[in-house]
Amino acid sequence: MGPGQESIELVTGGRGWLADDGGWREVVPGDLLWHANGQSTIARRDPQDPYRCLGVRLTVSGGQRPVPRCSRWDDLPAVHAFVQEVMRLHVDSAVPPAALLAWVVGTLWLRASRGGGPAHPPRIRQVLDLMAADPVRAPDIATLAAQVGWSAGRLHRAFKSAVGVSPHQHRIALRLRLARELMTSTDSSLADIAQRCGFASPGHLSRAFRSGHGETPQQWRRKQSWLG
Repeated sequence: MGPGQESIELVTGGRGWLADDGGWREVVPGDLLWHANGQSTIARRDPQDPYRCLGVRLTVSGGQRPVPRCSRWDDLPAVHAFVQEVMRLHVDSAVPPAALLAWVVGTLWLRASRGGGPAHPPRIRQVLDLMAADPVRAPDIATLAAQVGWSAGRLHRAFKSAVGVSPHQHRIALRLRLARELMTSTDSSLADIAQRCGFASPGHLSRAFRSGHGETPQQWRRKQSWLG
């Protein structure tokens, strides 16, 4: 990037490599890269599986990049849905280009600010993607481990080391996120939400919610009343 320029790349497929700290850093789908003045974009690709990305180039005035250079958007279905929506709006002549750019940059900025840690190892990323694709009906840990060529014990240890929580705890966190989304976007009962999110009962949802958020689902939901 030259003076006054920044570039954002959201990797959607394939593999590439980024020159970083004197070496090469592999980039894969879900990686979010924000390049500032003096930095290059992805410089190498796998000829058998070339990388693909959504790219945005910005002209900026002063200041520094607001987020880490490399971060992750681990929810690949959401990544692909976002990119498809960007492409749909890009060809819609009724959409103001400046408004589209502001939405794209704002979304990627928010994602980068939430995912500034180092990218996970490939097998852990694969497991995270499988869990994020359907947190309610995702395979059990033994099946996930077999899909990446590990034993259940090895996956548990590697996952906790890389992510900071166990696979089970991460699955519960994904289900609780889905529950929060349903509590703010629908008027469904907690019994219905518990069932849709993979909890055995409203009580099971309440116990998991209180453990993760320090309050009951009802208390949390009342605080979101400004949405409606």
